[in-house]
Amino acid sequence: MRLATTQYARGLLVLVLLLPCTHLAHAQTVRATINGTVTDTTGLGLQGATVVLLSQPDSVLAHFAISGRDGRFTLRRIPADTYILQVTFVGFAPLTQALTVQDSEVDVGTLVLQEATGRLGELVVNAERVPIVVKRDTLEYNAAAFAPRPGSNVEDLLRRLPGVEVDDNGTIRAQGETVQNVLVDGKEFFGDNPQMATRNLPAEAIEKVQVYDKQSDMAEFTGVDDGQEEKTINLELTEDAKRGYFGQISGGFGADERYDGQVSVNRFSPRTQLSLIGNANNVNRQGFGAADYIQFMGGLQALMADGGGSLRLGGPGIPLGTDLSDGFSQTFSVGLNANYDFSESLSIWSSYFLNSLDNRQDRTVFQEQPLGRLQAATLTEESLQQSDRLGHQFNLTARQAFSDGHDLRLRSTFSLSNTALTNRGDRATRDASGSLASTSLTDYGTEGDDVGGNATLTWRKRLTERGHSLVAEARAALNASDLKADLTNATTFFEAGDVLSYTELVQAQARTGNTFQQRQRLAFIYPVRGVGSFELGAERRQTQEDQDKRIEDLVDGVPVLNPLLSEGFDRTYTYYEGGIRFNRRRKAFSFGVGVEVQTADLDGRIIGRDEAVEGRFTNVLPSANLSWAPRVGMNLDARYTTRTREPSMNELQPFVDNRDPLNVYVGNPDLIPEYRHDLSLRYLYFDQFSFLNVMAFARVSRTQDAIVRARTVDDQLRQEVTSINGGDAWSVNATTDVGTPIRPLGVQVNLGTRSLWDRSFERVNNVENDTRTLRTTVEARLGNRRKDDVDLSGGTRFTFNRVAYSLSDELDQQYVNRTFFGDVTWYLGETWEVQAGLRYRQFTQDVFGGQDDVALLEATVTKRLFNDRIEVVLTGQDLLDQNVGVNFANTATFVQEERIASLGRYFMLKLVYRLSDFGGRSGGRGGGIEVRRFGD
Repeated sequence: MRLATTQYARGLLVLVLLLPCTHLAHAQTVRATINGTVTDTTGLGLQGATVVLLSQPDSVLAHFAISGRDGRFTLRRIPADTYILQVTFVGFAPLTQALTVQDSEVDVGTLVLQEATGRLGELVVNAERVPIVVKRDTLEYNAAAFAPRPGSNVEDLLRRLPGVEVDDNGTIRAQGETVQNVLVDGKEFFGDNPQMATRNLPAEAIEKVQVYDKQSDMAEFTGVDDGQEEKTINLELTEDAKRGYFGQISGGFGADERYDGQVSVNRFSPRTQLSLIGNANNVNRQGFGAADYIQFMGGLQALMADGGGSLRLGGPGIPLGTDLSDGFSQTFSVGLNANYDFSESLSIWSSYFLNSLDNRQDRTVFQEQPLGRLQAATLTEESLQQSDRLGHQFNLTARQAFSDGHDLRLRSTFSLSNTALTNRGDRATRDASGSLASTSLTDYGTEGDDVGGNATLTWRKRLTERGHSLVAEARAALNASDLKADLTNATTFFEAGDVLSYTELVQAQARTGNTFQQRQRLAFIYPVRGVGSFELGAERRQTQEDQDKRIEDLVDGVPVLNPLLSEGFDRTYTYYEGGIRFNRRRKAFSFGVGVEVQTADLDGRIIGRDEAVEGRFTNVLPSANLSWAPRVGMNLDARYTTRTREPSMNELQPFVDNRDPLNVYVGNPDLIPEYRHDLSLRYLYFDQFSFLNVMAFARVSRTQDAIVRARTVDDQLRQEVTSINGGDAWSVNATTDVGTPIRPLGVQVNLGTRSLWDRSFERVNNVENDTRTLRTTVEARLGNRRKDDVDLSGGTRFTFNRVAYSLSDELDQQYVNRTFFGDVTWYLGETWEVQAGLRYRQFTQDVFGGQDDVALLEATVTKRLFNDRIEVVLTGQDLLDQNVGVNFANTATFVQEERIASLGRYFMLKLVYRLSDFGGRSGGRGGGIEVRRFGD
């Protein structure tokens, strides 16, 4: 009996949270406020009891409330009518009574609930799902209200959520910030790689999607915000998925020897999470994202052309191969995730992932660079790039709780990768008059190994019952890289159309580097009753790096050491920080303020020159945060932080990087750290009566002593680039999302904007070039709400770009790119499904001349067999055969258009076997939901 009552109470609670108020359908004037108190038989107030007001005679939900700490509740704006008042609480029998509302104030008195002793009759209520719940620090989406078509993965689900963006390479942005971690039922899934969960778990297995700022292990324990947060998504599984097997196995073959196979097998229980994933295909589909590629390639700096923070034009590039527009890719990957709770006090989360990627890109690049007043260089490049990569990654997290308020946590990662890359590029450079200045042909091939790992150990101990606590944390990270490269370059310089000179370069290059980082932090938390909590903290961290570079010129096939390019460099940055922070938290309001004093010591040495690079820097780092939830469904957050960034190894070391002989880079040992201020605001609102949701985010950043590029350009347009400390750089980015149903039309409308304003600069031949960039994207989406027979959605996206250069007004650009998109799925009976999707991109013709528009049309026909356990799928991609990767970029240094020849039209027949149907697909199309009271 107790179980039946509990199930009923849980079911009714879900109903209350999922169903909107239907008072909008009533014509009566809102006039009444209903008050009351829910208690047990001893008179103790019951917090969290569900109070539901059902209209008569159809028992449709009209209003609801949740009782407060003392059991009191209030129902507002109630039209005069006759209702049924129901009160439920887990473990107690529901209370039901008739209620007639006539006066403006109604007091129902004390409602006493009895402990459950019998079985209850059946109650069925059909209504809409409440799609969004705004909690104090969490935005929670009801996955069933946004469910994509059957067979979709979590990434498809996230694309439907207002305020969430997923780009083509799988990077997720929520509330204007990049999502750094995706958890499954609160546990890590293949480490901190978001795409492993979003691309390999089925959408049907997800009950809720929760978006929040995950605090550090230290802040979670102490309750004192330390500003170290990660935008995180938690995927809460359905009850079916939490207990049993789910996943799918698929394989397909198509024309032109196309193939695509995937496996995702998951075995979850209350104590265990086991997942096996794998894929093999040559249709540009990956199970990982940009962060994985960067990690396997040895970190972001390994991909930089220079320390100035830009990827080299015509250099290695990033062959992600994550969608149809990234060239031609062939991939194989396999991974195992194993999480196990040995007891309530001991848990281990671990994973292993192997990935092999072969990618080929045929690229064409058009670029303009400001060189001076009314002067510019125009660059045209064609390149063919082939890359092969094999990577391994292992993650381990363990948590041991010794007692209440006393635990130890270990987080660790180890990676090993091997990468080979060849790039052949043909480039032509023209001056401002359009005359040919130079041509170059470059062959660059590299092969390298990279080994890395890190571990963080956090010890937390609550010293007293009042909350006095001590937290200690230690972190260590090691990375070692070994790269060998062959460079061949032939460059011809012209003057007035005649050959001026010709140079040829043949080199063998070798680079080795090691980086060791360590960090120790100790914090003491001192709570003051009725006031708040103080945190006293001290930290030491150190970064030790060394790099060696050996360049040999091949003269008549004989290697000869080039002493001007071959050098070694090592540096040690040591930081000491100490500070205090105060945090105060109340029911609807919390804030914190803090300040740290930081000293940094640089100790560097240029090997071979016997030169020292030294420096000492002291900074004060204030911070503050504010959170306010004035009412249910509304939340406002504000945060101010400061931080420093020391120059990277590549920015400091005085090596000459001549991978592109027309654009060489030289480090600057005199650089000092940047100092950055960030002020961010976030507003969330959701009305559970009208289903109106509003999300807004804005961030203003100011960087003092910004590290920027300085270029020296000679008469032949050869450039030497270095990094310098400039003045202040500013950036402002803002996002808004507004969504609401239009019930008379049966549609859901979502409007969103993304804006970025950036002020940065560089120096060209000792003249400052102030660059101001404005990029705004406006998007509108429209979809039907009832999806029983047809699931239809579509919209448009306009991206406005404007860039202005103080150095060369003629290079200023203003252009608009447009995208029109639409998806439709027809459910033909119970077993047939037809789906089609169109992405039509229109590119401006004002930047580099004419550009063909690109229309990507795909269609799928699906037949389900054996109770939906087997699917036969016929799919056609790029049916119009127009696919090409087109990318525009505008920075302080250049305006660029890039085109990549990519995978075109193909057809494929696939067979999919599902391990679980999650109780059928009827609940996956939106619409109504049933909540039952189990009958006698």
